[in-house]
Amino acid sequence: HYDAVYPSYGASDDSVGVVILLELFRNFIFKKEPPVNPIIILFNNGEEVKLLGSLAFCRSHRWYKTIQRFMNIDS
Repeated sequence: HYDAVYPSYGASDDSVGVVILLELFRNFIFKKEPPVNPIIILFNNGEEVKLLGSLAFCRSHRWYKTIQRFMNIDS
């Protein structure tokens, strides 16, 4: 993990974001009422090197133009 320093290897940074997204997703799945809009949960890679994961999604995925709101989770 590129934004970590010794003796921390970045596990908390990666883990916290994944756990938060999975918990949000779990909450959406088990709600009694479905969400009004579709939900996209995007796990990116390459964010320490010029946001390559986000850039790839924005440039090439057909869902990109349908997004109305987003949350960026990064510890």
